Amino acid sequence: MFDPYILGGVGIFHHNPEARAPNTLAAGSWFSLREIGTEGQNIELAEKYSNIQIALLGGFGVNFKVSERASIGLRFAYRKKFTDYLDDVGGNYVEKNLFENDFARQFSDRSLEATSITTGDVRNIERLQG
Repeated sequence: MFDPYILGGVGIFHHNPEARAPNTLAAGSWFSLREIGTEGQNIELAEKYSNIQIALLGGFGVNFKVSERASIGLRFAYRKKFTDYLDDVGGNYVEKNLFENDFARQFSDRSLEATSITTGDVRNIERLQG
C-alpha cells in the first residue's frame, strides 16, 4: 500500500546575482553585483566569492498506492548550500565613503532609494529612515 524511501545527492550550480541600476546611474540596465563588489570585494574588505558552488540534498518520502494505476506521494527534501551570496548579500554593509566606484556605492545599499527598482512603487522614506 505504501513505499517509503530516502533520497540524497550532491549538486553543483552556477549563480550570478544581478540588479537593475537606480535612476541616478544607467537607469534600468542590469549589472553583475559580483563584479561591482557591493560588500567591498574590490577594495579588499571581503573575499570575492565564486560563481560556482556545491549543494547537498537529503530527504525522505512515501508513495501511497491509491489504485492499480495511481499513487500519491509525499516528500520532504532539504538542500544545504555552502554560500550566502546567492543574492549577493552575505555579510555586513560597507560604509559608502570607502567605495571608489559610484556603482559599488549605489548598489551596496538600495533600501533608501525613493523608488523600488523592481516594482516602480514609491517608498515611504520616512518609515525606512526611522
